[in-house]
Amino acid sequence: MKNLTIKKQLTFAFGTLAIVVLLVSLFALRGLSGANGRFSGYVNGAAEREGLAVDVRILANRRAIGVRDMVLSKTAADRESAKTMAVKANEDLQAGIKALKDAVAKASDATERERALVGAVDKVESQYLPVALAIVELAASGKREEAIDKMNVECRPLLASLLSAAKDYIAYSKEEAKVSIEASAAAYASQRTLLLAISALSVVVAVVLGWLITRRLVSALGAEPVELSDAAQRVAQGDLSPVRGADAAPAGSVLALVLM
Repeated sequence: MKNLTIKKQLTFAFGTLAIVVLLVSLFALRGLSGANGRFSGYVNGAAEREGLAVDVRILANRRAIGVRDMVLSKTAADRESAKTMAVKANEDLQAGIKALKDAVAKASDATERERALVGAVDKVESQYLPVALAIVELAASGKREEAIDKMNVECRPLLASLLSAAKDYIAYSKEEAKVSIEASAAAYASQRTLLLAISALSVVVAVVLGWLITRRLVSALGAEPVELSDAAQRVAQGDLSPVRGADAAPAGSVLALVLM
């Protein structure tokens, strides 16, 4: 630094600070981008799949209620209304299960455990659907007692298994979401620590460079700029009286040269 001119020192100092600020900005942007990516991935990935599983569970219940009401209803109008409800819920349920399977199949972050849970939901549904449809046909044809018997013996256990499978998937999704939140918090803490360290380092660098350059300037001038200007004016006016601090001016400084 001593061999550099004041201009080069200032250029070096401001250039260094500009680079540090740029690095801090780039690191902060990288951290924000990572956080945004994790958030978007969760909203459009795990959270969306969990929402589909919740819909599957709701629709399975709704279809079961429709089938039950169709069996227990005593009037044709009530049975038709219940059938309409059951059919609509079944259509929505099949679409929901397909959407869930497709979402898990396409998800890069889906685990084998998650795929297995979705497979369990699909497997139970493939067993439940024919039974539910058979009950609907029995009820529609007036075979109420047979429909009730089939509903109690076959349908209820399968419905419980289907709801349990969907519940297991939802519980697993919540556990994974918790892990993801903890990982995001850890990443944030790490990035925050590193950013604070870089910021603290930049402050230290700025202070050191400022002190070195100020010391070099004062040493080169021999005094503060105001005092040097005052001394120069006095000498120019013929006043050669002692200048305060002149005896302590570094050799070769501007003040020392002015008073030679």
